[in-house]
Amino acid sequence: MPPLECQLSRTSIYSWWSDGNPMLSSGPTINIHAMAKPLMRRMYHRQALAYIAQDGHGKALSGETVEMYSSYLSFKYILPETRLRVLEHLTASAISQPDTAQEIWCSSVVALIPQMVEEGHLQTTFCSLVTALMAHSLNLYELSTEWIIERIEETWIGTEDERTVATAVAGAISEYMDDAGIIAKLFDSDIAFVRLWACTFVREMASFWFAAHSILGCVPLDILFKLVIQDPDEKVSAEALRTLDQLARHPDGAAAIVGTKMLDTIWDSAVHASAACTLVSTLISQQYSVYSLLQEDSIRKMLDFLRYESNITTTIKLRYEIDITRTIQLLSGVAENPPGPAAILATDWLRKLPDLLLSNSTYIKQRTCLLIHTLVQREPVRVAHLWENSIARMLIVLCDEDTDNVRSIFDHSSLTNDYGYQAMSALAEIARHAQGAQVLVAAQTNKHLPIFLRSKNVFIKIEAYNIVDNLAEQGLLAGTVFGRRIIRELAHIIRQEDDGAAFQAVSALRKIAGNADGVLNFGMSIDAVRQQARNLLSELGEPELSVDPGI
Repeated sequence: MPPLECQLSRTSIYSWWSDGNPMLSSGPTINIHAMAKPLMRRMYHRQALAYIAQDGHGKALSGETVEMYSSYLSFKYILPETRLRVLEHLTASAISQPDTAQEIWCSSVVALIPQMVEEGHLQTTFCSLVTALMAHSLNLYELSTEWIIERIEETWIGTEDERTVATAVAGAISEYMDDAGIIAKLFDSDIAFVRLWACTFVREMASFWFAAHSILGCVPLDILFKLVIQDPDEKVSAEALRTLDQLARHPDGAAAIVGTKMLDTIWDSAVHASAACTLVSTLISQQYSVYSLLQEDSIRKMLDFLRYESNITTTIKLRYEIDITRTIQLLSGVAENPPGPAAILATDWLRKLPDLLLSNSTYIKQRTCLLIHTLVQREPVRVAHLWENSIARMLIVLCDEDTDNVRSIFDHSSLTNDYGYQAMSALAEIARHAQGAQVLVAAQTNKHLPIFLRSKNVFIKIEAYNIVDNLAEQGLLAGTVFGRRIIRELAHIIRQEDDGAAFQAVSALRKIAGNADGVLNFGMSIDAVRQQARNLLSELGEPELSVDPGI
């Protein structure tokens, strides 16, 4: 057959082009376009990689080049891998080149963002591109808040990876826009999981100082309080409370939370008692805001939970005690610096201290005694007037509880839990001041001091002698009915205890007698010490009290 003569095609390779060829009578059997699509995708992929290699990584791109790459993102017959490589190339250039970021912002790439977000394999790189654009002050918020909100909401109820990506998008938006209002809208979602993730996102973003300011400016705190109080899902309300705690770690956040005047509302349920205690403790740690916080009822309500300890589960109770202890410790720190004591004493909740002293928690009792000690040091007159003798009596009870616990002078580690020592230390500080000493007299301390002077707890014994010395300096022991019982106990110690105890007791008698004559030192014999004791007892009008053993 002549080579140029038209030959009939085999049936197996008929195509739809045969419809336009009158010499082919049969219809198409194979769609050549369908066969060509994979080849076209591969061809475009190789072509894109060649352009990317030619441009170089992170180099500046012209507007024309950006538009060319935009066609790869929008064209239908492109491999997913091709889109990913193009998007990575644009992102790398946008990160390092502000001019390229501007070109991308002005190109058709931005209009394709909603489409790219829908493609899961592009989402991570998309987040990087969004971050790069915003880092160069390009306000992506103008694009479309609605589709951003909808997409984040849809993604947050998806898989773990999708939630991570959506959180990254939201983070980029909040970080560079100085406007996190888009996130606040997610708090109103009808889906509990979305509200939960919105709280989690804000909490995690608030851990970064650069983002906290933006969040505080755009996320109304009353929305978080509303979630704590009213959200039907306990997980959401608990997460909202933790979010408030994270915001409170920043000075501006603490001030804003206190300024809402809504702290009282978080105590309506004991379910979140531990988290609420943590929030109040965090606020107190911000020294500048504590004085405003003390005017609220939050601390008082936190202390009120001591009455309901039996209704709190063991886990929450343990955490709650830790937070209460931390709060009291922080208050002690506040009380050490003016005008801290005045601010604390001006509040009504201070009258709740007896509840703390009656707590079942050793740590709470110990820290409360330390707080009382600090307050008495700074504001002795006001403390004595405010408490009268009720606190003193409760401190005495604590000392009674702990006086039989053996403590050696070398056992300093036990002081952490030794509330008896802290209580005695507070009583000794009260006795240093005129009004405080009168409080101890009214509390009939002389009935208990003899026991404390012979305590097995060496630290209680030391503080008991300090109380005797302080009361003696106030002139409340010599020649008084109150002091006679203490003097008799000192004589008993000189007669029956060891040499060291006898020396300590004679030193106390010297303070009571106001006698500066003579010398008392550790080099003296026990007979000389007892002789000095006899002389002192005669001066005090108690010559009949024997200090000689066996008499």
